[in-house]
Amino acid sequence: MLLSSAGPMALPRSTSGTEEPDESNLSLADHLACDVKVVNRIVNGRTSVTAEMVLKLGATFRTTPEFWLNAQKAVDLHHAARRLPGLPEPLLRAG
Repeated sequence: MLLSSAGPMALPRSTSGTEEPDESNLSLADHLACDVKVVNRIVNGRTSVTAEMVLKLGATFRTTPEFWLNAQKAVDLHHAARRLPGLPEPLLRAG
C-alpha cells in the first residue's frame, strides 16, 4: 500500500510510528466495516489496498474506485523503481 505516501487524498500516515489505533482510524474502520488493523496497516504503509477496499474508500470519500487503484499503482511503481538497479535496454528490431 502504500497509499500513505500517494498524495493529498491518501490516507494519512500515523504520526506515532506505531500500529496502535487512533480515534480517526477506529472511526474509519467502523465506517468501512472492517477491522481497525486493516486500516492501520494501510495507513502505516504495511499493506496494499484490495479491490474490495478501493470500492469502500471510493464510496466513503466520494471518489472513484479508479482513483484509489491509480494511487496504489503509482506507489507500487515508485517502490519498484527504487528497488531496481536499472532497466534492460530495448530489444533490437528482429529481422
